[in-house]
Amino acid sequence: MRTPRLSVGFALASKDSHLARQTPEEALALQKKLFADALEIMTKKRADYSGTVDPYGNFRLSMPMAGVEPWRGVLVRLGDKFSRLRHIMDRKGQAFVVDETLNDLFLDILNYTCILAGLCAEELRANADSKEQSLAAAAETLAPLYEQGL
Repeated sequence: MRTPRLSVGFALASKDSHLARQTPEEALALQKKLFADALEIMTKKRADYSGTVDPYGNFRLSMPMAGVEPWRGVLVRLGDKFSRLRHIMDRKGQAFVVDETLNDLFLDILNYTCILAGLCAEELRANADSKEQSLAAAAETLAPLYEQGL
């Protein structure tokens, strides 16, 4: 096991935790680096996993394959990532999988969160469109009754 490091060089685990506090500048540098790296990885992985037409195509397979809405599938994946993070941090940053860094884990969490946001937005839009269609159909059905004074 080893203590993971973030790509910007800030040690995550330290016996002298009071000495390991980030300055505001270090925190901002870390956040900028994580977001930039996450976007770069998302772009590459999206091409590998779902191609260029449907950004969430691979996640949509969860419905026909397992009967699970895509957003729920991503939520499960996020839960797995948070579970792994909790176990690593409970071991003071010690990870058993040495070829996947804690930085990689944070990037996965960022990217799955973005994917979840996109799928939830689609789901909410579909629900809103469905409600509008239902209301329009109901109004169309009821209009002749109102015209007849019923």
